[in-house]
Amino acid sequence: MPIDQGALSRLNENWFAAFDARDERRLAALYVEDGVIVPTNSEIRHGRPSIGDFWASFAAHATAVTITCDDRRELGAGFVQEVGRYTFRMQDNHRLVSGKYLFVCALRGGDYRIVTHMWNRHLWD
Repeated sequence: MPIDQGALSRLNENWFAAFDARDERRLAALYVEDGVIVPTNSEIRHGRPSIGDFWASFAAHATAVTITCDDRRELGAGFVQEVGRYTFRMQDNHRLVSGKYLFVCALRGGDYRIVTHMWNRHLWD
């Protein structure tokens, strides 16, 4: 099954809209029910409630999040992997933070949902 570029673009647009609105419930809904996030310097989070709690806390400290996709690959059976780079600014001191991300998505009912989301920060930040 080829990558549905439109559905993947909608996922990213919806993620940023929910983040900018500081709406952790909308963010968590973009993950599968038993999704997993693996954040830098934090515990692994399992499931939408825990993912929503993480994003609520993160959004209180970060702003101006951007991503640049470097690679998308079909993993088969409606699964896609995206790898890229991110930046954001800390709200308290406006310091720029950058790093790399990876997520795996599953196509569910015409929309992609994030199954696994992992990122790490560059050491020099």
